[in-house]
Amino acid sequence: DILPALRRSQMYINVDNIGYTDEEIAAFAKSNPDTLNMEEILYAATLTDDNAEKLRIYKTASKNFPGCFRAKNAIGYVYMKEGKLNEAKQAFGEAQAIKDNEVIKNNLGAVALAQGDLATAESLLTSAMGAGDEVNYNLGIIKIMQGDYASAVNYFGNKASFNAALAQLLNGDVDKSLATLNELGESDYALVYYLKAVAGARSNKEEVLINNLRLAVEKDAGLKAHAKKDAEFIQYNANEAFIGIVE
Repeated sequence: DILPALRRSQMYINVDNIGYTDEEIAAFAKSNPDTLNMEEILYAATLTDDNAEKLRIYKTASKNFPGCFRAKNAIGYVYMKEGKLNEAKQAFGEAQAIKDNEVIKNNLGAVALAQGDLATAESLLTSAMGAGDEVNYNLGIIKIMQGDYASAVNYFGNKASFNAALAQLLNGDVDKSLATLNELGESDYALVYYLKAVAGARSNKEEVLINNLRLAVEKDAGLKAHAKKDAEFIQYNANEAFIGIVE
């Protein structure tokens, strides 16, 4: 009479909520973007490598979700990749008006840097220090341009990059610069090898100079004329191997 009334059952249901497939999201982004929520339409832009299509999708996202600062920021990013700095600046500014964000400040700083406004770039980047390594990298570029090579080295830190190696070389640490360039491994960027050649010249390592200058001009024949008159190589103007590369 008593126990049956105290008995109860608990039922648990595990459900996987499966949304649209990538193919469906991509199709809806073209034919019926209103079907997609904010996350889905932002994701749709990552499914294409076509910048024009990315821009169209991000603009649609911004229109459908006007309070989404990420859409505006993404629009600015695409414009930045295409070299349309004024359009990028406007889009980043609109994103910043929606939400004061350190990442967007970094992006605005990158635009200012690309436009040659170092004072504005440095101010924006300094105020965006919490946005990640990209801020330090951009500040490192500014310090190179200002001739403060020691500060540039500090901003680039220990992560290998062409600009980090350039800062190290300009700061007088030739061996460290070569070590950083070697960390990059094989590269399609001709200036990596050209900078190695300069480092070889500064450290009187003829083999390093010749081998890397040869690779540099193989990847960019236009560097021949530059190397021929580059003061870094002046002591090699009569060197047969050097002449064979630049002529």
